[in-house]
Amino acid sequence: MKIAYLITVHENPLYEGKFLDNGVYLSFGQHSFIYDLVLSILSNKVIIEFHIDGANVFPLNRLFSDLKVPIYELTYDSKIDADIIIIDTLADSFLIRKYKGYKIGIIHNYMVKHSSLFYSECDAIICMTPYAIERQKKFYPINKFHLIRQGVFCNRFYPTSRASSLNIQSVLFY
Repeated sequence: MKIAYLITVHENPLYEGKFLDNGVYLSFGQHSFIYDLVLSILSNKVIIEFHIDGANVFPLNRLFSDLKVPIYELTYDSKIDADIIIIDTLADSFLIRKYKGYKIGIIHNYMVKHSSLFYSECDAIICMTPYAIERQKKFYPINKFHLIRQGVFCNRFYPTSRASSLNIQSVLFY
């Protein structure tokens, strides 16, 4: 199985300086979601490649090159051959193309109203919270929305047991 992940950097408010805070871009979980998804996909021996409009400035390039994940510049002539295509913050100008494969849209920010083209082109749409699904259904009432809670990849972060969490010292806040 092969997965292609499509994302736009140029028209994504995260990369236009709108969420810049003291020299750090606040990604509101988008980067951790993408990174953990890639780790999960690779751990299951599935091929993933990225097609990015603005690939040269995508913040996760170094991490993906360390993981040997191919990154391609997304253009209007890009040939994308995949079983599953993940559409994440993709400009409508790229959605006009009819990509072959099962298309899954990703909604990170529950407040964002996507174009009707986004909703109609995606075979399924993933939201991170139940509230996001409720909110998105106000924009486009379809049965394509699915809840996948954002979490952490358990190979990097280990949950503590209840017994060990009881031993944690209280912290004074003032």
